[in-house]
This record gives sequence, structure tokens and C-alpha cells, in this order.
Amino acid sequence: MKIFVRLLTVAALLSVAVPVLAHDFSAVVPGGQTLYFNVVNGAAVVTYPADVTAPVTGWNGYQRPSGALTIPSTVSNGTATYNVVAIDRYAFYGCNALTSLTVSEGVTAIRGRAFYDCTAITDVILPSTLDSIGTYAFHNCSSLAEVTALSIAPPATYATVFDNIDLSTCTLHVSCQAVANYAAVEPWSQFGTIADAGCTATLAVSANDASRGSVSGGGTYSVGTSVVLTATPAAGCFFACWNDGDTLNPRVVTLNSDLQFKAFFFACIHDTVSGVGVQHDTVYVTTILRDTVFVTIHDTVTVHDGGQPTFCNLQVVSGDPALGIAAGSCIVPAGTVIEICALPFEGFSFSRWLDGSTDNPRRVQVSSDRTYTALFATGQSGASAAGALRWSAAASGLTITVSGAATRQVRILDMQGRLMAETAAASDRACFVMPQPGAYLVQVGSGPARKIIVTE
Repeated sequence: MKIFVRLLTVAALLSVAVPVLAHDFSAVVPGGQTLYFNVVNGAAVVTYPADVTAPVTGWNGYQRPSGALTIPSTVSNGTATYNVVAIDRYAFYGCNALTSLTVSEGVTAIRGRAFYDCTAITDVILPSTLDSIGTYAFHNCSSLAEVTALSIAPPATYATVFDNIDLSTCTLHVSCQAVANYAAVEPWSQFGTIADAGCTATLAVSANDASRGSVSGGGTYSVGTSVVLTATPAAGCFFACWNDGDTLNPRVVTLNSDLQFKAFFFACIHDTVSGVGVQHDTVYVTTILRDTVFVTIHDTVTVHDGGQPTFCNLQVVSGDPALGIAAGSCIVPAGTVIEICALPFEGFSFSRWLDGSTDNPRRVQVSSDRTYTALFATGQSGASAAGALRWSAAASGLTITVSGAATRQVRILDMQGRLMAETAAASDRACFVMPQPGAYLVQVGSGPARKIIVTE
């Protein structure tokens, strides 16, 4: 009995000292490191050398890979050669002396926690064949600075793939045609720069009137470059805004694709009556087609000689877009009076503005950045319902024809509430040409708006 107990004790000690093998064979790869592999369905998977359930101590008795690591596309064991298709979970857990990683073509998966706590890795190259990366695969790789992804479609990932890494300081290198793909999904979109050294984009700049000012900053740059745009007005003129409504000047734009910007300049007119001020064109900005902006002269404002007008952003929004829309959003100099309106859809009615006013349309003086919210209610008044039946609208090509609206105001807006056309007192039959196909809203008087679909 004593001998039996003694043998059990020795066996128990040996089971603690020798880790449980988790690999089928080992091989020396380019770079001189020894890696460990399992054979799965006739292919090789890079794996952890010992018991994967104890990753912290599993390297005991094995040399951790260090330096620049390349995962090969094939590996041999005696006379057998295998394609390397995956890097298994925990495969390089805690290998904190690895400085770089290149994964060869043919590898399709990097599994969970494969490079967990590899704190010295600065750059990673991922193959075009890579389909997926498991959770926490690069957790706490805190020295990571650059990742090159050769696949056009981003590998399927989890939000935690790059956990505990400040990706805003990292660069993701992808091909030109892949930039938009990676910029659209997390965690890839969190990289501070997404670009390829050979990928360029063109920044085209112009002025609405070259005699009134010029724009600098245009040219061809590497994708991901931040460029300063500066609008410089000519003598006697002033800069109003960019074609997207932004009034910042200079402004910084980041190129992830070709972009176009137009600066709108307007002339200053001396007030010959008082002789003490300058009249500026007031800019009424309506963005209607992607980055195209229509600018019309809405009013004038007088400022002191040498001064520049202060522009304010007026936002007019719907409290419930399912019940109606609101119109009148614009960028205008401080002091401008603007008319805003609320358009309920059929079956609904305008209730009030959020500040309590029930005027509709409503004239407001813009003295600072301001938002007006229109509130709507279910149902509509009998007068509005009856009035709505007295007119009709139809589309033919790009033309909307409104009939039965004589003497009443007609407004046509897009589905974002931007004014397309307006007439104060329409004839019995009025025609309006829209800039492009799409859905539009027609309002006659203060009644509910009707949706009209315009096609080519």
C-alpha cells in the first residue's frame, strides 16, 4: 500500500510539471521562430503549444516567439506539407516580445485572443484571404501603429478585436477601392487614418464668381490627407459660405474620396444715402441636391464700413416627421427677417410652434443661431379638409402642374422641407419644373401637403 501511494504521488507531480500538449507537431518558420500546429481536415492550424485552458502558464517549457513573425502559407512535417488556413485561439497569447506580424495568403481566420497582450507589436499585415477575426484577437496590443489589410471587403470582426488600443492614433492601409468599405464599418472605421500610400483623391475648388474672390487648397492628394481650404474675397466683396452651407473660413477637409467645394462671394454696395454704411447681399442658402447649393438674394443688410456680416444658422424642423414637415432652414446675416412655415400631411394639422406661437406661415428675425420646431396633431379642421379637395396636382416628367389653386399661395418642397418653388398668388393652372426626379410635397394655402412623385 505504501509503494502504491508513493507511485501516485510521483505521477501527480509529473502531471503538474509537464504541460498537456495541444499540438500535433512543431516547425521552424521563416524568421527562425518555432511554431506549433494542429492538423484539421488535412490543413494546418497554428495553435498554442500546451493546454489552452491555462494560457498564462501554458508557455512554461516552450520558447515564446519574438521579433518579426511571419505566419507561412504552408508548413511541412516530415514528408507531409500542409496549407496553413487559420491561427487558433490563444495561439500567441502573451508573446510580448513580438514586434511585427505578417500573415501570409491562404490564412482565412484569426481566432479569439490569438495575439492577446502582444504589447510590443507595432505593425500587422493581413492577407486578402482573411475572412474573420475573433473577439479580443489583438487585445492590449498597445504599441500598434499600422495595420495593412489586403482584402477589399473588411474581414468579419467583433467590436472587441482591437480592445484597449487607441485606434485614433493608428493608420489602416487598404487599397483605393477598399477605403470606403473599411470606413463604413466598425472597428475599422475607428482608425485615425484609412488610406493607401498609392491612393489619391482630387479636391476641386471654385468660386461662384471669380471676379469676387478666389479659393486655395485644391489639388490631388493622398487619400486621408487633411487639407486647408481658404476663401479670399476680392476688394469690395465678402465670403458668405461654402456650397454645403458651412460658413467656416478657413476650413479643414479630409479626403477619403474626390471632393468639390465652391465658395460663394457677394459684392458690397456703399450706402450712398447715409454714407455711413455698406450694404451686403443677404445670402439665403438652400441645399437641395447632395452638395449643390442654391443661393438667392433675399434681402439686404447694412453694416459699418470695413465690417463683415455675422451669419446665423436657422434650423426649422418637424416635431414628428411622420405628421408633417417644416420649411425655412437657411443661413443668413444677423438681422434678416425670414418666413418659415409648417406643412402637415393629409390627415393631420399644424398645432403650434414649440415656443407657443400659432402663426403659420410665420416671419422671424434671425439674430443668432436658432431652431424652430413645428408641432402637429392627428386630424385636420373641416375648413382645411374642404379646401384640400378644391385643388389637384400631377407630375409629367420633371414638371408638377397644380390646378384649382387660383389666388392662393403654392409651395413645393422636397422631403427634407427645402423650398423648391413658390408663388404668392397662383393662377388656376400653375406649372413648376423640378431639378431632378424624386418625391416632393405640394401645399396650397395653409392646407395639408400632398406628396407627388416626379419621374423623368
